[in-house]
Amino acid sequence: MKNWNEMTKEERENMASDIWTQVDPKKVFVDYVMSFYGPKGIYEFDFEVNEVVEAIEDRLNNKRYIDLPFDGDSVDREIVRDIVFAKRSKRLSLFKAGRSSMV
Repeated sequence: MKNWNEMTKEERENMASDIWTQVDPKKVFVDYVMSFYGPKGIYEFDFEVNEVVEAIEDRLNNKRYIDLPFDGDSVDREIVRDIVFAKRSKRLSLFKAGRSSMV
């Protein structure tokens, strides 16, 4: 196998394309969000992976965001963050009201 410098431009592009098709973009985005808000993240909000995955699903399916394409960028990261915070706030309110079994 040739090393990167020995490859033609077309061979390098094909290799990069093959690598990208093997990457799960959703996992990459979850990892990106967790690097900011997960344990030992930049902001240390201690998000859990399941919270992030659920918030991504909400982001993708909520009519509020229908006109905003999902690019997996900082805008989407912050939307997901806000969704997680909103869900946490709702759960906390239900817990304080004694209805935690409904969460």
